[in-house]
Amino acid sequence: MSGGSNASVYVGDLGLDITEQDLVRVFSVVGKVVGVQIKSEGAPNRCTKYAYVTLADPSQADAALGRLNGSAIRGRTIRVMPMQCDPKDRKLGTGNLYISGLSPSITQKELFTHFTQVAPVTSCKIVTDKFGVSLGYGYVAYATGDQANEAIHRFNGSTLKGSTVGVKKFVKSSQRHTGASFTNVYVKNFIQHLSDADLRAKFTEMGEITSLVVKEDAQGRKFCFVNYADTASAANVVEQWNGTTIEGLTDDWNELYATRAMTRQERDSELRRMFEEESNFANAKSGPNAAWTGANVPAPYPMPMPMGMPMGMPMGMGMMPPPQQNFSATSLFFRIPDPNIDDNTFRSAFAEFGDVKSVDIKREKDGTGYGFVSFATPAMAQRAMNAMKGKPLKGSTKPLHINLDRSKKTQRQNMQRMPGQWG
Repeated sequence: MSGGSNASVYVGDLGLDITEQDLVRVFSVVGKVVGVQIKSEGAPNRCTKYAYVTLADPSQADAALGRLNGSAIRGRTIRVMPMQCDPKDRKLGTGNLYISGLSPSITQKELFTHFTQVAPVTSCKIVTDKFGVSLGYGYVAYATGDQANEAIHRFNGSTLKGSTVGVKKFVKSSQRHTGASFTNVYVKNFIQHLSDADLRAKFTEMGEITSLVVKEDAQGRKFCFVNYADTASAANVVEQWNGTTIEGLTDDWNELYATRAMTRQERDSELRRMFEEESNFANAKSGPNAAWTGANVPAPYPMPMPMGMPMGMPMGMGMMPPPQQNFSATSLFFRIPDPNIDDNTFRSAFAEFGDVKSVDIKREKDGTGYGFVSFATPAMAQRAMNAMKGKPLKGSTKPLHINLDRSKKTQRQNMQRMPGQWG
């Protein structure tokens, strides 16, 4: 169970009312707490909290893993896990497992202890509903793929607390192909000024290309369909390039999105499954292995081209057109990507698009955070979102994430402004 030479631990599943004093009080029973860093993740209506606690030495961190994992703070059962310092380990995800068939009576700590029979577990999570009742599945992560393979060999099909459990490798949503083979790949998040020839040259590095078509969505963002001569080349692009930064293809701050181009029916089915999955275990996304939950969920439009359709086929021949949106929102939610951007910069930038009613900014201790801006009319909000989304503000090189404010209170207000929608 040793965390090695690291004196820091990850603490997950924290309540929104948690404070540094709470964590210092709880972790002081195993040693001297020398640092606490609390983090928030997600939109305000679905916010989750986790923390990193640093103790005086690694032996105290090991004691915290053994004694405090599964304990309660302010009525919530917490997860205490080793902290992985190398982000490459989290991104590769070779040691991540999906566990199914769990007994409703098994606790997270019991699952953690069971899988440590193979090797030290770096993360463990049982997914529950909003009442804390187990949904019968969860996730376990090891440091290496060999350790994960050993766990599959030992525990898949075994009995745990009266239930037969399934243990298999966790696969990202974007890599769960419903078809046995494919040659057509849908790609977005590449450098926007690249020419068709530049893209063709880059994607040819992975194999022979039969066609490449570049398109733009309603916001003017480019995406493309790359069709390979063989299935192996297409699969390599998805498996090796998806979720990574590629020199000459993506900006340093952006990750490429590459997946199999799907038919309309497959796409609708996948979007429904992604939505249900995210709703069921939003809290499982934060943690020492956050990258392996498949959070890079693509927007439903533009629709990837169905397999087998000739590249460049006109819209309407099997392609699904973008929906006609009834844009009624006046409030936008945005993240603060750069602590060097002051509040006045945000206010001045938003004022260029119309009458700003309010700007509410929430910052973390490191200067990052999130905020809300409210405009006088939906048209002003839409102009601001379309113009500012994914673009850096003055004095920063980092892109701005901005979208509709999807808090329940705002959605109710928007519904009330939509005549004829409710009767």
